[in-house]
Amino acid sequence: MTAYRQGAIALSATALFALTACGSTGPQPPTSPAASNSSQSAATPTSAASTPSSPAPVGTPLNEQTGTGSESPTSSSVLQTAGRKMTTPEGIIVEFAEAKLYTSAQVEKVIPGSYNVEKGSGPDVLPNEVAIKVTLRLQNPTSQPLKFEGQNIFMKGRYGANQFDADILSWAGDDVLAMDPVPDQVGPASSTKVWMTFKVPKAELATFTVIPALSFSAPEYTFTDVGKAAR
Repeated sequence: MTAYRQGAIALSATALFALTACGSTGPQPPTSPAASNSSQSAATPTSAASTPSSPAPVGTPLNEQTGTGSESPTSSSVLQTAGRKMTTPEGIIVEFAEAKLYTSAQVEKVIPGSYNVEKGSGPDVLPNEVAIKVTLRLQNPTSQPLKFEGQNIFMKGRYGANQFDADILSWAGDDVLAMDPVPDQVGPASSTKVWMTFKVPKAELATFTVIPALSFSAPEYTFTDVGKAAR
């Protein structure tokens, strides 16, 4: 080997040592973004891979299907304890207290002369009918008096599949079957009872319902199964 070649080899070895000591072995080829992202993804799993995503909801929420999912109920059965109360927009708690049945003969005993046969008018309650007295308890949990708008008609009675209006039995001075006089408010932190009597065909007693009529601005609320609860 000539002295020239030996010197070149020694120089090359010295240069390589210097580059290695500096932490570089020479120019590196550029790294493509795709390769970099691929490497990062492989090193760090994504949350989608570790936690399966929930399936997309199927169907329509109840309150969008029927309009009743989050709205207040408009009726309840008095055969259930929880179904015996409702609250008016004014804050009066209306509770179904009881329903009592009267036959035509019993009505005559309560109100002498109600069985009127003069001029062919016949009895107020026919043999195929029954009188049903409904009592509601009105409660005011607030510190202010709460008025109601029902005046003399503070509840409605209905019966049958088509919910016909039931006739009200009322006589001047009667406070047994029809409340007289009638209050127009419930005092602060107090309660009171109101009652009315309706006549209903015996065959339709099971369909008899009651609608409190204490607020003209509120939607109708129906107590169902009142006829079934009557005694």
